Amino acid sequence: MSFEAPLLIIVVFLLLTLLIGVFTIRRHTIFREYAIGNRQFSTATLVITLLASYYGGGILIRNVSIFPSNRFFWIIWQFFINGLIFLTISWLAGRMHKLTYHLSMPETIGRVYGKYPRMITALTGIFYLIVFLAIQINVISQAIRICIASDIHTITILTTIILCIYTMLGGIHAITFTDVWQFIIFFSIIPILTWMMFKNVGKPAAEIISFLQTQKKFELSMSNLFFPFNNKLLPILYYLSVIANIEPSVMQIVYMSSSPSQARKVFLYAAFFSCVIITCILLISLFVFIKMPDLPSVEIWNYVLASTPPYFKGLICVCLLAMAMSTADSKLHTSAIMISYDLLGNMRSIKRFCSDQILLARIAILLIAILAMLLALYKNFFAHLTSMLLSITCIYAVIVVAPFILAVLGFRSTTRTALMGMTTGLLTLFVWNKWISHMVGPTSGTFISIAANAVSMLTAHYIYGQRPRR
Repeated sequence: MSFEAPLLIIVVFLLLTLLIGVFTIRRHTIFREYAIGNRQFSTATLVITLLASYYGGGILIRNVSIFPSNRFFWIIWQFFINGLIFLTISWLAGRMHKLTYHLSMPETIGRVYGKYPRMITALTGIFYLIVFLAIQINVISQAIRICIASDIHTITILTTIILCIYTMLGGIHAITFTDVWQFIIFFSIIPILTWMMFKNVGKPAAEIISFLQTQKKFELSMSNLFFPFNNKLLPILYYLSVIANIEPSVMQIVYMSSSPSQARKVFLYAAFFSCVIITCILLISLFVFIKMPDLPSVEIWNYVLASTPPYFKGLICVCLLAMAMSTADSKLHTSAIMISYDLLGNMRSIKRFCSDQILLARIAILLIAILAMLLALYKNFFAHLTSMLLSITCIYAVIVVAPFILAVLGFRSTTRTALMGMTTGLLTLFVWNKWISHMVGPTSGTFISIAANAVSMLTAHYIYGQRPRR
């Protein structure tokens, strides 16, 4: 029972995912339809697709596991930060009236600043998405390890093949429908798991509150909540760095929307449901902490599994698979679009050799999936994936965010202006990490570098009087 039932649940989930993906495949002759669809998706569908692609399996595993070692500041801001990201993008989306006909963020940058900034944006975005995809594949492997001790790599490879099939052949339509199915799965299981952990505590709410009041990390004074450090610069930079999470696969939802108005609503609604999801995840970890306050982080998931019925072990695994797969397929698709459309599409020799961009995108999906799977399953390399993702995220944000936001706000300039800004941003990030971070504390210089990028672009544009691209 402990082996066969969870394995059967996994197999049924994967088969249903494959069937849904295959039956929603459409024959695409136009690359735009393959990339972003016909822009007639309902608002509800786009909200679900956004949440499914944003919430990867790592969010559930990480936030439940690291709860005991976190101060209340970091715990409570997990609740707010994702909503702030969506609200920021909602504000930007409402101002993209002249840009929503594009297919990707690199195209928006390219239309405003030229070919080379577009290719640089695409390259950094591709590296970011590949590492993120490798982490999701590793989460798939961890989820399978929860249920079975053998054939982990076999089922991980099989799962990757399944998401490759419907992503390659079906494009954005197949991804959207499978994301809806996967969202229903994990959005149903997470609240049930939350309720089970609450029942397992076996204490009334008043006793729970009294217990938390005795814990130093849960002091609820305003100073501890918003400025828990002696150095007030740290939380301020942390709040401002939220803007650095404007990443390409999330922005694809804007380009899939029928209008800026719909895109704005999608991210507003997503901000609300994001709070619901992260609340459930934080409550799971909170209830585990209340029941076992001295439990080491590495033992938390073993305790969660031991506290649920045997059949639910398979459902937890399926929940993690659904979260990881719905994130992985969007990363695969977005990276393939950037390779075939923004990178190779700007190379004349490639265009002469292969004018079929859909074929190029499908080949790119296959190659990216293989590379990400090798990174995820190669033990010596995976240990560095998380630090790699943090580094690439900073580099991507420093290069892309400032030019993109300025473009959305109506700023128009030349290739040289954009390249000067990108270079300044990278140099600022290097200087911050090399000489400044140890003086102000362990915080990221991402926002400072983004600001330096923007200031450099504006200064270069107005001092040199460069004419914008037409």
